[in-house]
Amino acid sequence: ELYEMRVPVALQGGWNKCTKSVYLHAYIVKFNPVPPDREYTQFALFLESSLPNEAESMNVELHLAHGRIVKTELLPSRSIEFDPSQLRDALNFQEIFLRILLDRQDFRTDYVELGTEDVNLGLSSTSYLLLPVQSCDSKQELCIDWKIIKDCLSSPVFSHESKGLLVADDSGNLLEERDFWRFDNGWVHIDNIRNTLVVTSHNDTFYCIVDILHEINANSYAETMNCSYADYYKKKYNVTLEYREQPFLKAKQLLGLHNLLHDRSQVSPRSQANHGDGAKEEKFVELPAELCYIKLTGFSSPLASAVSLLPSMMHRLENLLVAIELKELLTASFPEGSQITASRVLEAITTERCMEGFSLERLEVLGDAFLKYAVSRRLFLVFDKLDEGQLTKKRSNSIKNSNLYKRAKGKGFPAFIRDEYFDLKQYFALGRPCKNICTPDVEKTIHYFEGDNAMAEMDSLSVKCTKRHHLLHMKTIADVVEALIGAYLVDSGFPAALAFLKWMGIEIDFDASLVGEACLQSRNNLSLIKCIDIDELERLLGYNFIHKGLLLEAFAHPSFNEHNGGCYQRLEFLGDAVLDYIITSYLYSVYPDMKPGYLTDMRSMTVNNESFASVAVRHGLYMYLIQKSDSLSSAVTKYVDFTKSLLTTDRDSYDAPEPKCPKVLGDIVESFAGALVVDTGFDLECVWKLVLRILEPIVTPETLCIQPVRELSEVCQHHNLTLDYRKVPKGNGFLVEANVSGKKVSGFVGGTGTRTSIKDAKKVASKDALLKLKGFGLEHPHKILEVFIRTCRKGSAVLVGKNKAEQATSNIIITERLEEHKFLPSRASCSRDLHGVRSTSEFISTGTASPQKNASTICEQPQLLSTSLTENDMSSTNQNQEADQEYTNSDHHYEIANTTEYQWPSASWDTDIDQFLGSAKSSLNEFCQKRSWEVPEWVCYKEEGMPHQKSFTYMAVLKLPENICIECLGEPKKNKRLAMESASRGALWWLNSQGYL
Repeated sequence: ELYEMRVPVALQGGWNKCTKSVYLHAYIVKFNPVPPDREYTQFALFLESSLPNEAESMNVELHLAHGRIVKTELLPSRSIEFDPSQLRDALNFQEIFLRILLDRQDFRTDYVELGTEDVNLGLSSTSYLLLPVQSCDSKQELCIDWKIIKDCLSSPVFSHESKGLLVADDSGNLLEERDFWRFDNGWVHIDNIRNTLVVTSHNDTFYCIVDILHEINANSYAETMNCSYADYYKKKYNVTLEYREQPFLKAKQLLGLHNLLHDRSQVSPRSQANHGDGAKEEKFVELPAELCYIKLTGFSSPLASAVSLLPSMMHRLENLLVAIELKELLTASFPEGSQITASRVLEAITTERCMEGFSLERLEVLGDAFLKYAVSRRLFLVFDKLDEGQLTKKRSNSIKNSNLYKRAKGKGFPAFIRDEYFDLKQYFALGRPCKNICTPDVEKTIHYFEGDNAMAEMDSLSVKCTKRHHLLHMKTIADVVEALIGAYLVDSGFPAALAFLKWMGIEIDFDASLVGEACLQSRNNLSLIKCIDIDELERLLGYNFIHKGLLLEAFAHPSFNEHNGGCYQRLEFLGDAVLDYIITSYLYSVYPDMKPGYLTDMRSMTVNNESFASVAVRHGLYMYLIQKSDSLSSAVTKYVDFTKSLLTTDRDSYDAPEPKCPKVLGDIVESFAGALVVDTGFDLECVWKLVLRILEPIVTPETLCIQPVRELSEVCQHHNLTLDYRKVPKGNGFLVEANVSGKKVSGFVGGTGTRTSIKDAKKVASKDALLKLKGFGLEHPHKILEVFIRTCRKGSAVLVGKNKAEQATSNIIITERLEEHKFLPSRASCSRDLHGVRSTSEFISTGTASPQKNASTICEQPQLLSTSLTENDMSSTNQNQEADQEYTNSDHHYEIANTTEYQWPSASWDTDIDQFLGSAKSSLNEFCQKRSWEVPEWVCYKEEGMPHQKSFTYMAVLKLPENICIECLGEPKKNKRLAMESASRGALWWLNSQGYL
């Protein structure tokens, strides 16, 4: 649909129509190049109205070629008076540099007329001036550089007679050669040559003349081809130089204009290589003066460099001003959001298509999850008689894009949205007005508004008009709503996000008493207490439920109908939204630099039934499922056995048929989260702490796992390959062929699999094809994610939206609780706390040369992860420490002597071994083989925990030359393979720190 784009009020004004003196507010434009290897003429911005506070101190990075940047900032200064003649000169100067930048072809003629555009018609939507000022450090010393302006206006190109600096006598009899140079359009005095803009006749290119090269001329300049410079021009351009003794000119080419808000080094490998320091020597050329036609005088190279930055800077300022106006509109509507910053609003209204280095997508992912939670919470409490399916339908109607679009359109959001790449050809200002005068009669003609196909074409290249119409998709408008929710969560917290939703007309309110009613209704489930050991379950979960009926309901399957209560499905509906927001908040905060697409992929890999099912198996939650179905029991048992077998066998090498993951396993994790959030009175902070502990690890390179069929499909899609499956009955089963073809695989690659079911055979065939594709270097895009997770900057895990002020004032927390909830020192929580003592990998450097056998403490003990331990916990801790000491002093087959302490440098851990992006165990093996060392051994140092909650700690043992033995103790893991990986990564780090790698 076609919408008008908002023009900020601060850039509007009718002062250009005045015939008397006007006062304009001035803002110095300060250029800070990085590195500081270029000169820029200082400029100032002049406006009729003063800028808002958040705009008058705007900072923006402008990206040049080769990774160079110019940090640009605005500094407010005093007002300046312009009389009518000065105003006319200023307008003409702005027209000159805009036409030189964007309409350069106009200056290829011998004469250019200024002031022909009727500025009084307001054809430009914005009214401001950008003028050169004399260098100044104090606000009071601002002075417009009228000399530069006058010099440009007195250029020959603006005179019909082309006189002024040019000498009419073409014979040269009365001219002294040392004072005048012959140019293409006449003789020019030496004092007027520098700082001119010329166009060359031989290649029709614009240059700024920087200096005169007195030591170089056509006769003295020799080319490598043993011909004179004059012959070079004759051969290449068919130009004959007549004044061969005339010195050449040092010139810098006037390059084309780019959108400097877009960091081109991120997409250009060549630029990326130089992105580190940005150092690039300025490039100049030598030109014969007689081939140069002078167009502008006073137009220096620093001036040309400065004006090339101005359009991009003004585009960012305009967008920021629009964001400020939207912020003011929203703040006036609900004061809870007053803490939000204009830069955050700008991020929320800027789409990825703008290519500005930031976009709404990360905020949209966060806002989408919170919207789902806020709506789900209300529906769960208000519609207590509806089942999960009915609740899901109502939620879908509330959060779907069409509903968000309709509400955003009613609030006027489309005018604020920025959804187009900054096209310099579409940059309009005073001196360069838009000529497409848009009226209702010609609107369809300008925008070719003739059906869906025409709209689709214009969507990629919109024609600008005086009303600044632009095309927006319905989804884009809905995305902005979700991004604004995320923006309020980040800057102002839960109350502001909820207030925004209410203002948008989305129903999220409910009576606080409904929470108590939901808790009371859960008493109907207390008859189930005889079915499971609820005390044991609470200790396992690490939380003491106030309302036991909620916990019982969370584990009651629909097949069990021998009670008067409900099943877990309603709580699952609520818990699904709770976990979605908690995990999204975790990923958003821990990976601040993650691209939006990766963030979405990470969330989909984490928030899914199989991921939650693994949690249920890991913690033994399946053992407390209350159900009455033989088929369900059988399915759960098969999957649990399969999952446990993966503790000792890598999934990729697992050849047996993989059982289907029962949905119930993931459901009980979601229903538990739903029960927990209700029992705590919707205290998300409390739920956050407990849920993260149960879900850990949320995401690691090892947990990024995709099913083979889906992985193969996405690999083929990513690399533009064709995938086809062929199924053939074979005996009592099926043979499936996965055929992949395309240019990147040299024609054809096939994988085969035979199983009793088509589904299992398809998985095996897909796995086989994936292994062959890896031989061509073709892997799934999530491998990029693995590299990112290992090497990226990580932030602290925080619950985004948690109030920065008084948490008790938040509407999301129901303060009228019947009783305070309690965390228990359960087996699960205590196990984690004790493991926290050894949360860093530990190293023992040993050597058999010394007879000493007693060993000192393995490493300095870090702080416990929990804030307190019960008496029993302390006893357990002492027992673990005694066990450690007993191991250390025992007759182990490796003698422990000359022990050296090594503390784990957590800050440099990932960066030290970035080179090992695959399996650490494999990398360690390969390294030892290359060094001709003995093959490393992995010893199970400790195995503890209940059968359903095992924990393994492994030690990597390296035998180095000269009888040196290194034992590297890893972190406790729930999986033997992961435990060996942890020990291996520790060994790699130690080898790197000692200079072996």
